Amino acid sequence: MISLKKILLKAIIVLFCITGLFSQTAQTILTKEEIKFVESLPTLTVLLADNDLPFSKYDNHEFSGAIPKYFNLITELTGIKFNFTTEKQRSFVNQKQTIDLVGAARYSSKYGNENYDTTLPYLVSSKLLVSKKYYNNPGKNQTISLGVSSHRSDEKIELKRCFQNQKHMIIQFSDSDEILQSLLQGKIDMGLINQYTIHAFLDRPDYSDLQIETEFIFEDNYCIQIAGLSKNIDGRMLISILNRAILATDPQVMVDFIQEETKNLPAVTRFQYAQQYKWEFFLLILVFFIIFFGVILFSGQTKLFSDLFTTKQMQLETLSTNLNTGIVEIDKKMRILYANQAFLSLIHFTGESSDLIEGREFTEFVAETEKNKFISQIGKLNIPNENTEKHSFSIQIRLQKNDLSTLPVILNASLMQSKNNTQSIYMIIFDNSSQFFTLQKYQNSKKKFDSIIEKTNEIQYEFDFNSGEITVDDNLYKKMGWTFPHKMSNTPFYKLWHLSPQYENQFKNAINTISETGDTIPLKVKLKKTSGIELWVNILLSPVMKDGKISKIFGTIEDIDYEQREQDLIKFKADTDPLTGLYQKDVFEDFCKKFMKKAIHEPGSNAALIFLDMDNFKQVNDVLGHLEGDKAICDTARKLQLIFSQYDVISRFGGDEFCIFVKNIPQETLEDKLNWLVDKMKETYTIDDKSVTVTASVGVSLFPKDGNSYDQLLDCADKAQIESKQKGKNRFTFFSK
Repeated sequence: MISLKKILLKAIIVLFCITGLFSQTAQTILTKEEIKFVESLPTLTVLLADNDLPFSKYDNHEFSGAIPKYFNLITELTGIKFNFTTEKQRSFVNQKQTIDLVGAARYSSKYGNENYDTTLPYLVSSKLLVSKKYYNNPGKNQTISLGVSSHRSDEKIELKRCFQNQKHMIIQFSDSDEILQSLLQGKIDMGLINQYTIHAFLDRPDYSDLQIETEFIFEDNYCIQIAGLSKNIDGRMLISILNRAILATDPQVMVDFIQEETKNLPAVTRFQYAQQYKWEFFLLILVFFIIFFGVILFSGQTKLFSDLFTTKQMQLETLSTNLNTGIVEIDKKMRILYANQAFLSLIHFTGESSDLIEGREFTEFVAETEKNKFISQIGKLNIPNENTEKHSFSIQIRLQKNDLSTLPVILNASLMQSKNNTQSIYMIIFDNSSQFFTLQKYQNSKKKFDSIIEKTNEIQYEFDFNSGEITVDDNLYKKMGWTFPHKMSNTPFYKLWHLSPQYENQFKNAINTISETGDTIPLKVKLKKTSGIELWVNILLSPVMKDGKISKIFGTIEDIDYEQREQDLIKFKADTDPLTGLYQKDVFEDFCKKFMKKAIHEPGSNAALIFLDMDNFKQVNDVLGHLEGDKAICDTARKLQLIFSQYDVISRFGGDEFCIFVKNIPQETLEDKLNWLVDKMKETYTIDDKSVTVTASVGVSLFPKDGNSYDQLLDCADKAQIESKQKGKNRFTFFSK
């Protein structure tokens, strides 16, 4: 009875600890008002795809995949509870079941979330066009069938734009799995599939007939979207809380979930490999039989040599000497019974009698590093029981010559039974030095060549617009994972280069300039590798003009990624505060001025400049020391990065002053962030028995309401911050005239 009480008591303590841990986690990213809102929420129903590996999978009444794991993480951060459903599950189980959220809605950076019915993206990815290998474009007069699994209109519009010069039809599928199966069965020509899905399956034998069409890449970012949410639930508040959790989570977490699910895909069976590579297996079996019959033939040859030893020794001696082939007989203890003159010549016992080495162990003439290899092979001949093991072998070893140098040879050995029922081993030894050194020289040259190719950063290319032929170094594929097609097609020229989207206009403008002037133009742009990683390159575009038109474009592609990233790092260090990593004051000013210059011509644009001063910071330095002061500065920077998004500009102005520039934010959302900021900034620092509490006095000015220039906004925010100090600190104040 006592032990049962102890167990119950421990269980209650653990439950309280877990509850306390959850409350603490939710408290760290939510305001009191938001926590109260979460507590009033019911369990929200989230719609997922039936089969969209590695994102989601419904099997045996259970959900798995990267997206359910991500929602579990959101639950840990916010306390919001979710359950999941699919369209098929609803149709079979409960057609009236309401859907609160769509878990894998597509977020477009072109449109953002201005209607506040979607969150920020929690996964940034792309969709790729996939077709069967060796697929040939049928031409303008035949229709291409394109499979999609999304209902997004902008995605279909982009597909129509890409294939505007060719007949096509778009076929709707329920998920990526149906698209893949239709491609394999030849029901459609191409399918639009997420990069993580296709890379999860492309290396498997079942899907080895598929390939990525690299000229088409479409944005496919995942977010959460409100669907049939109950009217008594504040959707805007819910989206704000979900955004908070997304911003507080490292973007790599979702990618890690996807990679984990990819590893958990069902293993490929041996039968699947055998079915896929049947011709390779057939060839392997054929090679096995050739080797088998070769061994039998070789065994017959060794018996012939044995007969020559016993009946025609003089003829064999003459033949082997002329062929420079060493013949040696040893007993089961590896003592030499016979060695011909050719063997003596090989080991530089020239002109000496074979009697000098008879009775000596053969291993004396084997190089030290090769002895174990030779002895191991002799042991496998199993001299005591000839019926259980192999009776011949062939190896490449080095013999040690009389002058202590070594000689590479091929040694064939066979176990023979003599007429008096004694066993001995006959060895035929061929000089292999010329082939060995030729091969070694080739391998060394190949290594040097491969090293030069690997280190070169320049790739040469040529486009012939008259013949349509394209030539390019193999290094392009080694470096990027893709290469140009052999012939040009209807695909736009700039699409062949896999440019990062922000450099496409720059590339188009360069081609237009070349058409007008015929000048050679260098470009510094980013190209996308097949893996999705972007690489900095210098592209030299050199034209050949004929009758005022471009006949050819040739040049080089130079990898400058390492140097450019080094420069970016140096610039980043110059632009950022070394203690906090936030932007310096002058960089912050430049960001603000650029935004306002552009926003003047865009009606409806707004922004807020937030000026923050840490209260009691001087006391931290004076009472607790400068190390604790630096810690307080870094804590403030970390909190600002948590509260404000990656689209906002955060700067340390110097000392204990910080500035934040927030673009296009609704007033209500701004006030929520400011309340959270003031609440989050309150922190007590303690060393021994001394402690100082730090808070923040915050001033806010609005663009364009309080000013159209950077200096005006900064001056207004500074005045509002001073007003917060005068009102008792630990608060925020909007500037008022």
